[in-house]
Amino acid sequence: MKYDKQIVIEVQNEVTEQWEAIGRPLHASVNKYLGTTTDRAGADQYHLRLRFKFRYVPVFAAIQYAPQLYRILYRGQHFKIVDYDDYMEEHREIVLTGVLYE
Repeated sequence: MKYDKQIVIEVQNEVTEQWEAIGRPLHASVNKYLGTTTDRAGADQYHLRLRFKFRYVPVFAAIQYAPQLYRILYRGQHFKIVDYDDYMEEHREIVLTGVLYE
């Protein structure tokens, strides 16, 4: 597996509601998961989902219990975390699914 894309995981501060990077930037494998188009109120909207795979880091285990407090910064775009996968809880590789903010 090639982890060649730089990502930053950010957490929302509960007091100030500002987004802050946790840890240093990670290197991940990034792949398109799903892209759909919807027509709401006459406006086309594209919903991009990406999968981010990276090596397990214990500090990120909390994401699985409260993903709404975290987001991914990738290539200047913010992705809301909608899924966390630690295959069979082996703690080898984490897969996060993110949806591009609209």
